[in-house]
Amino acid sequence: MKTVIHKRAVKALSRMQPRQSPAIRVAIRAVADNPQAPKADVSRLHGLNALRVRVGDWRVIIKIEDDVLYITRIRPRGDVYKRK
Repeated sequence: MKTVIHKRAVKALSRMQPRQSPAIRVAIRAVADNPQAPKADVSRLHGLNALRVRVGDWRVIIKIEDDVLYITRIRPRGDVYKRK
């Protein structure tokens, strides 16, 4: 599956601690390989046409359309669900 990462998600990855970034990259790869895999903690978000992947205290908001995985946001658990 092709993966497209939004500019603000790339910025969040570049600013996070070096230990956390590889874990998020592994989770994104796992979802790209198989979104229904039990290893990838994926849940549908209520009220949005999006999914979330839980990686420790971080959340990755994704959309899957036409065999393309869009990474829209990567934020800490408390900030990701606030609408801006």
